[in-house]
This record gives sequence, structure tokens and C-alpha cells, in this order.
Amino acid sequence: MHGGTNDQQGNFQEHKRELGLALAGHMKDGAWDGEKIRVAHGPYSITLDCHAEIGGLSSQVVTRFRAAYTNSDGFSFRIRRRTWATELVKLIGTQDIEVGDEPFDHEFVLQANEPNEFLRFMESEEIRRELLESDALLVEVRPDDGWFGPEFPEGVDELYLELPGRVTDAEVIEKHYDLFADILDQLEKIGSAKGKPRDPGL
Repeated sequence: MHGGTNDQQGNFQEHKRELGLALAGHMKDGAWDGEKIRVAHGPYSITLDCHAEIGGLSSQVVTRFRAAYTNSDGFSFRIRRRTWATELVKLIGTQDIEVGDEPFDHEFVLQANEPNEFLRFMESEEIRRELLESDALLVEVRPDDGWFGPEFPEGVDELYLELPGRVTDAEVIEKHYDLFADILDQLEKIGSAKGKPRDPGL
């Protein structure tokens, strides 16, 4: 959230300037070159990169925001944009939490290991609005970085946000950085994300 104290506002703007400077060093013909970028956000490090997701005999490129953090209570969630596939899976009884915001509930499939904590997490009207206005396909808390990623220390999880395709527009990247940072701040606000983790090498 971009409200808060003057110090919090100043820190957010400073980190956003760091993102802008990092992007400027990786722009070719007005487009981000896809090279990995890491930007500090409070005690955390946010990583932006492109990645080929392999599924079956095919693969697709996605743009990712990731940040490792110390998960103090084991809270995890998954927010997925609705597709015909998610609706098909719902037929076998997959969890789908409702937060009471009809446009938001209609657009996303919501899952969490602690539904009451998830409802508290999703009380942020700003985050719900940002998600609705975003291109995000998936936002979730992961216990590690996948089969080929680094193994995380005990008690460290990863906040993960995925966009379709290779995003090259700086304004779009900055918009989704804001969303990702707000989600990380909200996890800290509800007491789930605490402290700086040992860097797992994202």
C-alpha cells in the first residue's frame, strides 16, 4: 500500500527509483531485455525475470516477480485467474474461497491453507483493485522455487507473481512491481512475513 508514514512512503519511492534505474540499464530499443533484475524492498529482495514454464511437450514464457521471506506462521495461498481449466477442476471439489467482493470473486479462484487468515489478508481494497486491473495469472506463496530452483532454508517461503508472456514495457513492469510490493507489505502487516531471510539465491 502506498499510504503509511512519510518514512514508509519515502522508502517505497526510493525502491521504485531503484527499479527504474535497474530497468534503464536493461532497455534495448525501448524494451526490457529480459535479464534478471533484483531490487530491494524493505528487508526483502524482489527478483524480476523471464522464465520458460515447461508443460508436457511444450513450454511457454512467463514474466515473474519473486521474493523470499521468513514465513512466521506457515500461511500460504494461491490466487489464480479463472479459466475453463480452473472451472473444470472445481467440479471435483477444489477449494474456492469467496471474499465478498463480487467482481473479484468472479475473476479469481482463491485458495488458502488458513481461510480466515486469507480473508484478513484480502481485506485490502487496494490489493483487490490492483489485482483486477493487473495482467497477473497467478499469485501464490510457494515453499521453494521449483524443481530446478534453489532449496530454501527451513521456515523460508517465496511470494510468486506470474504474468503471461515476456513483458517488455517498463510502465507495465512498474505497475506490477507496485502490486507485488503491496502484497508483500500486506503479508508483513498481518504478521505472516517477518524479517530478512537468508538469501536462497533467487
